[in-house]
Amino acid sequence: MLRGRQRTGVMFFNLRWVSMSLLLIPRGEYDIFSCRGDMKVSVLPQIAPQLSKYIQTYPDRDLVLDLSAVDFIDSSTIRMFINLHKRLELAGKRLCLLAPSPSVAKILDDVKLTSVFTVYDCEPDLEREMSGRQLNAYAACTTPDSGLARLSCSCPVCGSTGVHGYLIDESDYLWTWDDDDPFPVSRIRATGQPVDVFGLLPVVCSACFMCSIDFSHFNARCPDGTGPQSTMTPQAAHQLSKQIKTRKKLMESCTVSGKSLFDHPRQRIGCYHLYLLAETCTRALATARQADAPYLMGFINYAAVKYAPEEKREEHIDNTRTWLSQVLADMRPYRYSSVAKTYFILLAIATTTGREKEAEKLFEDFSAFMKPLCEDKADSTASPHFWFAQAKRLARKDVSTPPLIPQAACRA
Repeated sequence: MLRGRQRTGVMFFNLRWVSMSLLLIPRGEYDIFSCRGDMKVSVLPQIAPQLSKYIQTYPDRDLVLDLSAVDFIDSSTIRMFINLHKRLELAGKRLCLLAPSPSVAKILDDVKLTSVFTVYDCEPDLEREMSGRQLNAYAACTTPDSGLARLSCSCPVCGSTGVHGYLIDESDYLWTWDDDDPFPVSRIRATGQPVDVFGLLPVVCSACFMCSIDFSHFNARCPDGTGPQSTMTPQAAHQLSKQIKTRKKLMESCTVSGKSLFDHPRQRIGCYHLYLLAETCTRALATARQADAPYLMGFINYAAVKYAPEEKREEHIDNTRTWLSQVLADMRPYRYSSVAKTYFILLAIATTTGREKEAEKLFEDFSAFMKPLCEDKADSTASPHFWFAQAKRLARKDVSTPPLIPQAACRA
């Protein structure tokens, strides 16, 4: 049976085999059914009810089938695909076929179904398209603000509409590297204006100080009263509701408030405290076993290094390594872009803290991870190739990257 935890408007499933031929993998804004073996009439009684149950229970999602490990489909499977397609089309959703093996692709082409179903050659293509759809849904709930898109949201924890933050579409910015900076720098693509995207990532509720670097954790509020709902699990929201006093106490030590804390341009100390808030809140997601929590925790600590007082940087780097190592231990629930960022961050830490053998192994594994991926423009931090290009420069020592923490404090 399919099992998972209901979150507002979406379902989070544990990574698990739901039949001998079907693995369900959560990916945030979409889920993938990874199929394996031959799909023929003898295995359909195991598969078809699970797919039908998914469509029936979660009609707000496309159905994505990874066929890369399927060598053969018969006429019964084709009929099942057509029936699923018709059900999804009636609900305004799609049947998406991911990376069909050459033999399956030929069968689909022979029966003229490649133009009927939505087919993606590789998951990064699917990831970009799905992420774009989520961004577009939230973009309808923004207002222009000095070249940025200010979000209109409510808090899933306390219900307040006093949520401050911006919708960050990584493709809206021109990204470059300064040789002496372990963080990429950005300019607004349309105007060329410099902007600190890392400092703008945290979205925060000014009432209960719920904070996250993932805008989809908040309920969007469009002018017509509609909008995407939070992807946060009810368990996480409940946990966060019990920690309001803790978050307010944490903010008592912040020396900035009002627009200087919430709005662009944010002061450095304000950015740091927002990341401390985001770290505290994301721990609740980890406690509630939300799928992407280890990556979020690691990335939050990495970004916090950019704004942290010198004496706090080593702590954040240790936390980054701890959490992101969990991501590499099982990469299946994560976006390709998130895994690429993970490899780069751990490689940068290893390089700048003198762990040469660790850096060599990370680059070797990163290269193997990138090998099967489709090429893209590599001009945005949403692209795995953007991070890999800089990783190659680090590995060749083409750039001089200073320690993320003072060399004297680096561990051997």
